Amino acid sequence: MQNLKNRWRSEGGYREVLVVAIPLILSTATWSVQHFVDRMFLTWYSPEAIAAAMPAGMLNFSMVSIFMGTAGYVTTFVAQYYGARRFDRIGPALWQGVYISLFGGILILCAIPFAGPVFRLVGHSPLVQQNEVAYFQILCMGGGAYAASYALSGFFSGRGKTWPVLWVNFRPLGLSRAGYQRGRHSHGRGGRVFFAVVFFPVELRGE
Repeated sequence: MQNLKNRWRSEGGYREVLVVAIPLILSTATWSVQHFVDRMFLTWYSPEAIAAAMPAGMLNFSMVSIFMGTAGYVTTFVAQYYGARRFDRIGPALWQGVYISLFGGILILCAIPFAGPVFRLVGHSPLVQQNEVAYFQILCMGGGAYAASYALSGFFSGRGKTWPVLWVNFRPLGLSRAGYQRGRHSHGRGGRVFFAVVFFPVELRGE
């Protein structure tokens, strides 16, 4: 028991690990809640909407994840430079991640015109295809911001400041509701996805 207490209090011990890790764990959990709420809203709208959300989202995420994962390495470099007290190198590392995100965002935007032919190949019903194309194209508009959020998050989490990550990730839960209501009343079927994408960069995950 004494050994456990020592490990808890020591430098680099359990307590320090949990202080950094728990906000990130809860931050990731907010995305599960966010997806659940978004899907619930879609089920209220129509069966075709919820049927289209998954394939359109998966295809978009498959493209974004390439740049998202690459930009996410900013966290590692920030942590290394912060630990070595080479603070002058943190900014350039962060900007490299932002540049990669911007480049990825441009490439993802280039996929918008091909949405129709791609989803026609899948062979879903015409109404589902219509929703898939609309959702995919709208999601592509926010692809660069989504990737950039991982780069910007590294500035905080790489320095061990993970609590801002948690608070920033809580905000879209309320914004999603506001965006859904706004989109529902003024922009029809694609409005909910559009406002979710618009509100997402406001967050920029602050990690």
